[in-house]
Amino acid sequence: MTRSGKLLNLKMKGIRSLPQTTHLRDREEIRDRIGVMMRQEGSTYKCRDYIRRRQVKCFDNSSVLICDQVKGLCYLDHQDDHMVAPSSVDTSCREKMCEWSYRIIDHFHADREIVAVSFSYLDRFLDSCNCDKMSFKLAAMTTLYIATKIYNAREIPMSALAELSRGEYEPKHIAEMERKILLTLSWHVHPPTTQCVMSHLYTIFPNSQPSVKRTVFQRASFFAELSVFHYSFVTRPISAIAIAALLNSMEGLDRSQGSSELQAEFLERVELETDLKYDLHNIEALRDELWEVYGSSQQYKYDAMPFTTPQRSPTPSVIEKSDENLGDSPVCVSYMDRYAA
Repeated sequence: MTRSGKLLNLKMKGIRSLPQTTHLRDREEIRDRIGVMMRQEGSTYKCRDYIRRRQVKCFDNSSVLICDQVKGLCYLDHQDDHMVAPSSVDTSCREKMCEWSYRIIDHFHADREIVAVSFSYLDRFLDSCNCDKMSFKLAAMTTLYIATKIYNAREIPMSALAELSRGEYEPKHIAEMERKILLTLSWHVHPPTTQCVMSHLYTIFPNSQPSVKRTVFQRASFFAELSVFHYSFVTRPISAIAIAALLNSMEGLDRSQGSSELQAEFLERVELETDLKYDLHNIEALRDELWEVYGSSQQYKYDAMPFTTPQRSPTPSVIEKSDENLGDSPVCVSYMDRYAA
């Protein structure tokens, strides 16, 4: 279950296409691209545990950015040695806005990876800017707006997002928050995502039936989407999450397709053909956490559970069509507040 004790209203969607890898035939290029993403995740796009940090006393006299409750404007606040950072944002707030973001993205028929980009912006912003709940909602809406503007063919109109707030925010508030976020992030708006790493690892996936490869990638994409939802993954390397998601997605395959053999061969190829460094113990811990989040999703409730392993949860099945979700009207931010209260 989520922190609020409710199921995450997220189901797997059938992917429209597999990663386009025809331009990545050179193994050295794949190795280089993965290497760049690894360096980015450990430097420019790294995020610290900002919620835990603000639940303890501050001892370093450092300055943090505080957001104005209504307009989302930021200003410096110098903490004294024994002052507790005044953040009221917790993991439950983040879960609610992540679920809301996925609902909005599905409603507008956009790629769910945009939510991963949006929350990269949001988490890194909150790592530097301490918001109350009202400003946090505005920041979450704004990062989704920025991400769709950059990565989607059609941006979600600022006026539409303002309307969804039911009067809490106006377009000018979103515009001002956008400026503050971009300045805080130093315009670093092209983060590597778990899905992006998986797309590159897909090129070295063991030779198997096309249907198997497609199923594995669909399932792995859902695990990647779930990792965005849970705060515990914020500080984890996306490359490790990608490996864990792919390994989980191979579980539950028909034994005639050799899921355990696929997992072993995949890990061997990762070691031989990329510069990815990982600890198998940490990967197993990530896999367990992903299964736990999966167990709190509507997908877990939906699945017919045709395959079950002793140690793991039932393997998610793929929903090729999700018209029931896409047809729903997006939920306003105010309603999400009451829903999870």
